[in-house]
Amino acid sequence: MGGKTVMHRIAIAVISGIQQIPPEENALAEQELNLFRLLHLRVVFPLMTLVSSSKLEGRDVYVVNASLESLGLHRSFFFDVETRLLIGSVVAQLRAGRALVTEQVYSDFRVVHGVKFPIRRTGY
Repeated sequence: MGGKTVMHRIAIAVISGIQQIPPEENALAEQELNLFRLLHLRVVFPLMTLVSSSKLEGRDVYVVNASLESLGLHRSFFFDVETRLLIGSVVAQLRAGRALVTEQVYSDFRVVHGVKFPIRRTGY
């Protein structure tokens, strides 16, 4: 698709093991693909906490938790220490005895209308 790569895998952890499901069956996955929401983090997640530093894709990152307990969503954002750009996120949602986990990694940042925007998005 014009040099843009999007891979999407969603794992559902179930007592019997891990199952793969198509993203169109999952409303949470669709929400995760909406990068516009990620530009308004303070509005969507008013309570964010810096919890640690770590590595993601070989880069040093700050790990920020931004959960919405009322919806059963537990989210971590990964901000590049050097550039301060959001380079990843992980969301876990508990539903009916299942833990639904999605991970997004953002890369190949380019300036689009004055905003650095990830051109490549990889989902797991």
